[in-house]
Amino acid sequence: MELGMINLFGAVIEYFALYAFLWMFFEVDERKKKWGYIGHIVIPILFFLFSTYVDNIFLRPVLFVICSWFIAWEFRGDAISRIFSVSVFQIILVLIEINISFSLYQIEELLQTNFYLACNIFMKTITLIILIVLFLISTKRKIIFSHLKPIYVIVLILFSAVSLFLISFLEFLLLRLDNSELYLVGCWAILLCVSVNIALYYLFYQLAVGESAKEQLEFINFHLSHQKEEQTYIDHTFREVRKLAHDMDRYLSVIYLLLEQGKVEDAMEELERRKLEITRNLLFDTGYPILNSVLTYKFQIAQEKNIHPQLFWNLKEEIQVNLTDLAVILSNSLDNAIEAAAQVKKEDAFVSVTTETKENFIKIVVSNPTAITPKIENGTIATTKRDKGLHGLGLESIRTLAQRYGGTATILCENYIFTLIVVLKNTAIENIKDI
Repeated sequence: MELGMINLFGAVIEYFALYAFLWMFFEVDERKKKWGYIGHIVIPILFFLFSTYVDNIFLRPVLFVICSWFIAWEFRGDAISRIFSVSVFQIILVLIEINISFSLYQIEELLQTNFYLACNIFMKTITLIILIVLFLISTKRKIIFSHLKPIYVIVLILFSAVSLFLISFLEFLLLRLDNSELYLVGCWAILLCVSVNIALYYLFYQLAVGESAKEQLEFINFHLSHQKEEQTYIDHTFREVRKLAHDMDRYLSVIYLLLEQGKVEDAMEELERRKLEITRNLLFDTGYPILNSVLTYKFQIAQEKNIHPQLFWNLKEEIQVNLTDLAVILSNSLDNAIEAAAQVKKEDAFVSVTTETKENFIKIVVSNPTAITPKIENGTIATTKRDKGLHGLGLESIRTLAQRYGGTATILCENYIFTLIVVLKNTAIENIKDI
């Protein structure tokens, strides 16, 4: 009876181990859910039958490996990678079991059944430790630890540590008491502990996936809002162009009438007035209409808030990067700069944009005064705002675009002057390797 229960316990643990291993490194195929449900029942039974009634130590590993292939069928990804990975893991587990089995042949008669039961439990504990190590290097660990709040991660780690301690302590008690009947209770207790841990990790993983999806949705909404803003820039520029065209038509008609009447001096004076007006309204010309629109729009917002805008445009080479990406960088950086500059005294408020090209790189420097010195942690501004999820998305977007072009985005603050430095490789994305 005890041997049958310990073999059933071992079969369930081994199935959990293989399934958990595949779950760590591959994604479950939603189209094969029914196959997975069948496998949850059939495969542990096969493991139990093979470990109980197949005595040939050369045949059992082959049967176990074949069973692992059926488990791998439920997951997505390259079939060869799945089969090879799960086979290697299954062989490792089999080698552990064979090693213990060989050591038992010499002393089984002396210690009888209890030693076999204890070693079987010990072997499954080793399996769990291997799984923990594999989990720490898997992508699923990054998902859980990156998107969950620190308190949740601490609870998860503490619960796992306590569970592992309880399993080890329970094994110690079983060995000390040396009572075969207690092994049944011990096996079920360990299995329950493992099941609770699996359920907890699955729950926290689903929670982390939800948080990750929420962050991605916020990031997408953030970019959509900026796309709408870019459309506003374009509409604004279009209206200005139409207005200028309408005014030019009227001015040219006036100048034409003056010339037709022979009033050349009056016509020249009118031309000078129009020239001065155009020069006064045209604050700058970057040579790229979309960048003109972004800078004009943002500088108008700054002036409405009594912030003095400054532009030092020194791009001597033709821009190869996507102009929309460059517009997003300027827009996001100016949004942050205007928001910070609006909080200082009016006489000190300014935003400064400096651009230059050097050795096939574009360098953009955006500076502004700040009322307080922000706390910079790992290249990011630590915030106390309520909308912590959204704060910093502008900087994150800038950094993502910079990395896309093989560049960097750096922030620093000295003497209450905040500076963002963005460096981009001046080339199209398709020409950048390893992107």
